Amino acid sequence: MKEKAKLISEIFSKELFALNMYSLLFNRLDQSFPKKRLQPMIKNHDMAVRFWERQLRIYGVKVQAKRRLWELFASCIIYFSFIIGHKYTLKALKIGEAKCLKLYLRLHCDKTLTLYQRDFIVQKLIPMQRQHLQNLMTLLKNYSNGDQDEFKHRTSEYREESQRGR
Repeated sequence: MKEKAKLISEIFSKELFALNMYSLLFNRLDQSFPKKRLQPMIKNHDMAVRFWERQLRIYGVKVQAKRRLWELFASCIIYFSFIIGHKYTLKALKIGEAKCLKLYLRLHCDKTLTLYQRDFIVQKLIPMQRQHLQNLMTLLKNYSNGDQDEFKHRTSEYREESQRGR
């Protein structure tokens, strides 16, 4: 039982981190970025987080502390992305989605998980991860240096406004 809870906790953490990253990125980007491509990914990761959170509760695992930790970590990365450019954040998200897809492909036949959990992985999560990878590849393909310079300029303005407000 502990092995199963540990495995589900690992999956939950990955999904929660992805949800936080996409949500924070979405909330901090302006309309010049194709934000609508992020909305389905936010919705999908929220569904995955809720599913794995319910599974953890079955095993008596509390997840509130994990939520706060991953939110803080994601916030730091998103803030940093305003300095170096969002292209790198998108690349990091693509790497994370690919790793999560590999994990789900491995776990869909892992007997540690219940049949219900494995079916959910096959029917919902594997197709979701594949779609996310396609979306991120499209975003990266369409991402130009001009956009990156524009985001850096806006970040400088944001920093100046923040310093004046102190």
